[in-house]
Amino acid sequence: MRKLQVVDQFYFKIIAMVTMLIDHIGAYLVSPSNPAYIPLRIIGRIAMPLYAFFVVEGMRYTRNRIRYLLQLLIMGVIVNVFTLIFLHDYVGSIFDTFFMAGLFIYLIEHENTYLKPLALIPLIIGFLSSFSFFPIRLEYGFYGVITVLIFYLGFVITDRISKNYCLKLSINYDEYKSSKDFTFYYVLFSFLLLIAFNLLCTVFSKVLHLYMDASNVDYIIQNYSIISGALLLFYNGKRGYNKPWFKYGCYIFYPLHLVIIYIIGLSIR
Repeated sequence: MRKLQVVDQFYFKIIAMVTMLIDHIGAYLVSPSNPAYIPLRIIGRIAMPLYAFFVVEGMRYTRNRIRYLLQLLIMGVIVNVFTLIFLHDYVGSIFDTFFMAGLFIYLIEHENTYLKPLALIPLIIGFLSSFSFFPIRLEYGFYGVITVLIFYLGFVITDRISKNYCLKLSINYDEYKSSKDFTFYYVLFSFLLLIAFNLLCTVFSKVLHLYMDASNVDYIIQNYSIISGALLLFYNGKRGYNKPWFKYGCYIFYPLHLVIIYIIGLSIR
């Protein structure tokens, strides 16, 4: 499998941005009655889990977790302000979702044991955001938060197994943790959990749609998100090209492409 692990973060971020753009073109510019609508939305399912995966990677590798979380929070505020001004609606931002999931990781891993129980707060907010009575909105609701935590759980499982494996075979754990083998198993466990989670959501989709009325998630179409898990099996664990213009451009791309789509939508009405 090592020979197939040739894709770094740079290319996955490109894939995520392109598939997200395709999804939003379908969502905002194409009528649901148009034959192209469903294929566009299916392609778009690839984006969110890729971003969710790199939230976990971001929390793993960032030198300043607080700053990283603040970047997610600030972007969430910007997107929410945009939707309120131009769309006159508050539906929540994916940055809000990733902030809550990242906050959970930050708190559950905090060295202060008294702060660890506070990790329940972002989980509860993520769950309640799926209900219309709750004032806080997160894009994808509980589904989005859980998707991030699935990748985090995949990492934790791999980390625990790897520590025991390295101890028994007298292998340097730090070296193994940075190897392609560790990355592959980390993604594999996450992929299997992602499949299981989506199957559960499909089985209980009628109940979820009935009660979690603010999630705005089509759990049947959402099954196609497992494609992203399969793609990540080719991930080599490396950051790749990450110049400042590209790094911050990835953040700017989200609100910028929404503005452009909004302007195009006005011009074709």
